[in-house]
Amino acid sequence: MRRLLIGILFFLLLAFPAFAAYPGYSGYVNDFAHVLSDQFVQQLENKLAAFDKKTTDQIAVVTVDTVQPETIEEYTIHLADKWKPGQKGKDNGIIMLFAMQDRQMRIEVGRGLEGDLTDLQSKHILDTVIRPEFRAGNYERGIDKGVNAVLTAIDPSFTATASASSIAPTQDNAIGDIIFFIIFFIIVFFFIAFSPFTPLGGYGVWGIPTVWGSGKNSSDGFGGFGGGGFSGGGGSSKW
Repeated sequence: MRRLLIGILFFLLLAFPAFAAYPGYSGYVNDFAHVLSDQFVQQLENKLAAFDKKTTDQIAVVTVDTVQPETIEEYTIHLADKWKPGQKGKDNGIIMLFAMQDRQMRIEVGRGLEGDLTDLQSKHILDTVIRPEFRAGNYERGIDKGVNAVLTAIDPSFTATASASSIAPTQDNAIGDIIFFIIFFIIVFFFIAFSPFTPLGGYGVWGIPTVWGSGKNSSDGFGGFGGGGFSGGGGSSKW
């Protein structure tokens, strides 16, 4: 009996050699190869979360050491089938995968976005936007520029708005920001003070139960992928 079980296990390992290599996701950005800084991961995570909130399109960025013994096309479509980024019925997910030891990369595009990001565009982004930076060892810059190119292809209005946040404010802008936040704080203070949901009204702790009182996470962070489908669209490249 033991030999039979060992034989079955051996057969399964041969039949599905890479199954155990498909990791689970923890967010929009999954740096399994450990080539990205924590600060960069958080900034990119915030950008992709904002894009998801605005468009419902979900982009997953993944680094792995290797996709072997599979090809990068096989590995990425299998990972897409497991993670299912995008919304069910819309199939509006994308996986940008970078195999660092293999020096290969792929953009896997969900069925619902193949008209917005064609195979030719995906290949162009990999070859002309990401590859030069990767060859120079600038992995974070290459991924950031590649993500921006993907976001622009899907929604041209988004990247310009998102990129503006990375520009250091001038002194005049900083003073304007301070005034804005002071006014904003005053408005929030009076809203809380006079809300019928404050302790004076007998409900809630801070008067806004959907944010502070209910215990619900109010951030725009990662809430999980939605069940998007893929059919093999996208592009692959090497560096």
